Amino acid sequence: MSIRKEDIPKLAPQGSWKQMPSDPMELFLLSKVDARTRVEELALLCARSLNDTIAVIEQLVAKGIIVFPGKAAQVSASSTSGTGSGENYCISAEWLVPLEQCDTSFLDKRRELPLERAQEFLRVYQSLENLNPFQLFDVDETATDRDVKRAYQRLTLRYHPDRYYGKDIGGFQKIVEVIFKAISDTYDLISTQGSRDGVVSAYGGWLSKQRQKDEEAQSPVIPTRSDVERREARRAQVRRRLKEVTAEIPQFTMEDLQDSAPDSVELSPEELLDRKKRHRRRFTPLTVKDRAIRGHQHLDDGRTAMTQGDWVTAASHFNMALSLEPQNEEIRKLQAEAEIKANEILSTGYLKAAKMEKDMRNFLKAAKLFSQAADITKSYEQALEAAACFSRVEEFARAKECALLAQKWNPSSPRPVIALARVYMGAGLPNRARTVLKEVLEKFPDNKEAQRLLREIR
Repeated sequence: MSIRKEDIPKLAPQGSWKQMPSDPMELFLLSKVDARTRVEELALLCARSLNDTIAVIEQLVAKGIIVFPGKAAQVSASSTSGTGSGENYCISAEWLVPLEQCDTSFLDKRRELPLERAQEFLRVYQSLENLNPFQLFDVDETATDRDVKRAYQRLTLRYHPDRYYGKDIGGFQKIVEVIFKAISDTYDLISTQGSRDGVVSAYGGWLSKQRQKDEEAQSPVIPTRSDVERREARRAQVRRRLKEVTAEIPQFTMEDLQDSAPDSVELSPEELLDRKKRHRRRFTPLTVKDRAIRGHQHLDDGRTAMTQGDWVTAASHFNMALSLEPQNEEIRKLQAEAEIKANEILSTGYLKAAKMEKDMRNFLKAAKLFSQAADITKSYEQALEAAACFSRVEEFARAKECALLAQKWNPSSPRPVIALARVYMGAGLPNRARTVLKEVLEKFPDNKEAQRLLREIR
């Protein structure tokens, strides 16, 4: 697929990504892709040549991360030509049942699921009974807890049922749920070193045969740089590039910010012209007319965003318009309406992401997302979720703050007080927990959870 400078790329749904972006330049370019910016404009934003930018975009297209709406036919043709070879599978195709031995009639029920992804799911589903934990997670007996967690996160990105939320994938919905349950059960089995040692002893024969096979097939070792050296080289490259870019930015001085030169210094017309060329920004206050013009411009942009359903952008424009025209009641009403809608969208996004991170056992990220959602909606339930997740990572000070917020937002419920007692217990403060639980039992003498926790303390 040829990419032209006037083409406009957009992000593909994350569930259809074949690989995750890894190169810093790929990540930086992705941050600028918004389905409105052309390729030549991306090259300017990334401070790269057009050919270099197109090369990076081609890598992202090959990984399924970027698509071009005007060239969807070419992309779909290439994606439906898969034969189940397993080149882009998340689990090594070496351990999977061949596609010819699977019930391919299921492929007719895939609906919105791409053919190559459906073939992968079908082969993994048919192979679950024969896969051992090391084959499923693609690790060996030397793997650390961090290696296993990374493998679990990689599998979750591909097989979590929520990745296909809102999509009609037909009979494959049940297949995805079964696969992810097997992955979660396996992670519980090998997530710690102690439990992993037991699994290693159970599969010792297979591991030794696999090790011997790898040694026989291993080619002569070519000296390579370690991960630390590669990371330091990338950082040095980024630092050099930042230094080059910042060197091109004109540096302001106090003299340059003055409206005119001192009386004792006379500048020639050439020097004045040179100053204007180097420093085009003027730090002058806006006039009343300019404020009105900019305010109406933001007001029109906000209304356009409202008609398109982009409430977050609309709220941003109305906030700018209100700062320029604080006495305008029409802008104030529109800003309040857009702010409510934008908060609903943001809180829903935070909540969905928090649940996803919690399922992936990233409790710190989940706690922060639950906390952000609670700050917007003032929901005590979300504050309690944040407190529980903070406690799981022993961030007891932040867990206490969330529990107190939940108590403030719903003072009539015993749940926030009980959550605060759990935080005190986790932090090793039994006396405080006992005092809090006694206060709960004074108001709610039949509360079984408070009675149980009080017995545990005693």
